[in-house]
Amino acid sequence: MYKKQQSIKQDQKMNISQVREKIGQIFSKLYEEPGKRVIVEKSGIVVGAVVSPIDLKRLEELDKKREKVYKLLMSISQAKSTRYTPNETEQITL
Repeated sequence: MYKKQQSIKQDQKMNISQVREKIGQIFSKLYEEPGKRVIVEKSGIVVGAVVSPIDLKRLEELDKKREKVYKLLMSISQAKSTRYTPNETEQITL
């Protein structure tokens, strides 16, 4: 009997055993359907995530922007004697 492959929903949660069994299918679907994510859980605790190449690129771009903002704030804070932590920088950029 032929089983229809299930499409991965946005932010689908899977336990780590399921991910091990279906890793090939997961990567194929993420490549074919950009913007999808698989949240990996072990005993109900999030231990990781698998993202599409497009999401990875977007995350890398956001990291670069965050670093630029952090450097800018650090230069401003040195001039004003105010220090910003990376978490404060993230709150400012959001």
